[in-house]
Amino acid sequence: MSKKKTVEAFNGMSEQNAVKDFNTVSEREAAKDFNAMSEREAAKDFNAMSEREAVKDLNQKLRKVFDTPNGKAFIPFLTAGDPSADATVRYILEMEKAGADLIEIGIPFSDPIAEGPVIQEADIRALKSGMTTDGAFDIVKRVREKSGIPLAFMTYANPVFHYGYDKFLIKCEEAGVDAIIIPDLPFEEKREVEATANAHNVALISMIAPTSESRIQEIASEAKGFIYVVSSMGVTGTRSEIRTDVGAIVESIRRVTDVPCAIGFGISNPEQAKAMAAVSDGAIVGSAIVKIIARYAAKLPSEENGAKNTGTRQAESVGNTETRQEERPKSMETRQAESAENTETRQAEGTEAIYEASAAEIYRFVKEMKEAVLGA
Repeated sequence: MSKKKTVEAFNGMSEQNAVKDFNTVSEREAAKDFNAMSEREAAKDFNAMSEREAVKDLNQKLRKVFDTPNGKAFIPFLTAGDPSADATVRYILEMEKAGADLIEIGIPFSDPIAEGPVIQEADIRALKSGMTTDGAFDIVKRVREKSGIPLAFMTYANPVFHYGYDKFLIKCEEAGVDAIIIPDLPFEEKREVEATANAHNVALISMIAPTSESRIQEIASEAKGFIYVVSSMGVTGTRSEIRTDVGAIVESIRRVTDVPCAIGFGISNPEQAKAMAAVSDGAIVGSAIVKIIARYAAKLPSEENGAKNTGTRQAESVGNTETRQEERPKSMETRQAESAENTETRQAEGTEAIYEASAAEIYRFVKEMKEAVLGA
């Protein structure tokens, strides 16, 4: 073969090999890109599916709240630690026995902007008793030892933010909190909380007020668990009558979702509860119950009038004893010890009697309200 043909053959072979190598590399790169794209799409699809499943699970979890003979639920509220953690646990269990379908537990906060005087005072009592956010979680854990009733925390954005969204919602999941309600969290800013809540199987409850107007359907379309419909302008508290056309609000909500609606703010008696349940899926009552608790809390031995005065009297008694020690030291010390022991026993018995009486009245009230809701 001539030199010219040899060169041509060599060049042809080189070009073929180069093309072959290039095609092989291109195919590998294309396959790699395709696989990477497929993985991204698969991950995207998986995440979207997971989010849909999470929403579905949250809705199903709280759907049982409204699984009653007429599809209407009664939801009472109380403040954690008012007047003590022991009392709160007892009251929650009594509410369940009386027929409550879900119980809202308020985490006491120094600036509860959505609350009226009754619940503000409950927050103050609870904070004075030493209640904290961790204490509220402990209350839930104690309830969960005896009950599986759905529970929701009512709190504010600042305490949750300060505690840490992840930490707070992880503890909600661990303790057994089913939902959280944050009245001062704007709809437009809920994303950062909601994503974490969904991840930990906790429903972030949407609130719709008379002022929501054009945003009612937008808020409702993204709601999970149930929708908290605010019956009246202003803060929580009992009202003699509710003038807002809540039926129109509920009707607007139902055009975009079948998530249940429960009406709260201002409901204080069976007639109001029945009327609100008739146009929605349930009634929420807080201040009327907290008033019962407040009335009995006022009868408890206070720290100032009880323990401090007892301590003062004991100190005075000790002083007098020291003055008269030479006369009868041992008998006086014995009487002081017996007196202190008897005082503590009487206080404990008195506290238990007050807790028992208040729990009984709360039971009767919740039972009466639940019957009214079932009659709607």
